[in-house]
Amino acid sequence: MTAGTKTRLPASKGVRKKADSTLLRALDLQAKGESEEARKLFLALLKTNPDDCAVLYSLAAIEANAGQHQAALGHINRAIAINPQFAQALLARSVVHFHLGNFQEALQDVEAACALAPALPGAEAHRTAVLAARAAAPHPAQSAVSALCFQALKAQDARDLPEASRLFSEALAADPGNFIALYSMGVIANQQGKLESALAFLMRATEHHPLNPQGHFALATTLQAMGLHEQALIYF
Repeated sequence: MTAGTKTRLPASKGVRKKADSTLLRALDLQAKGESEEARKLFLALLKTNPDDCAVLYSLAAIEANAGQHQAALGHINRAIAINPQFAQALLARSVVHFHLGNFQEALQDVEAACALAPALPGAEAHRTAVLAARAAAPHPAQSAVSALCFQALKAQDARDLPEASRLFSEALAADPGNFIALYSMGVIANQQGKLESALAFLMRATEHHPLNPQGHFALATTLQAMGLHEQALIYF
């Protein structure tokens, strides 16, 4: 090693053990639906190791489930840049793109994930859902519902939940089975602590779109938050 060269030394066993226990605690909180506490621990871990793909992936999942799609994409893009072979991350990014209505990007990512890991759970079902949605989707300029959802997602990302709810409700009045609107209304109701309302929206989302894994995961998380753990296992 030449003079002046910087070297990243491996963490001591004690530091690694502490980091591992923090990660396990964060993952446990995330599984229980305690997203804010889990986020704090994941962010603390990220300060210690900014290139931790598992932590970036977990943060992306939390942000996506909270309706913060751009933040989710930011985390997942970093994880994929660090490890382009991370099939789960590619699938996760595909799900976020699907939720945003970016079906071509969603298809590219899920096909890349399937190529890397042909047996990746949920990947083929999601690919089928993406292909069906892409085939059925009208051009955004021709769809009032798509325009409403797009504006609602922008309001949701800006944390203007009343405006987002109003726009999603308008979209559902025109298209009662719209996945983006049903799923997002479920997320918003969860954020407001209205679990019964969230459950109703997410049940409708999974009934109309049974192949979409994001709806199943959100429904399972809501059931867990309501203490209905056995029912939640059906959807995980």
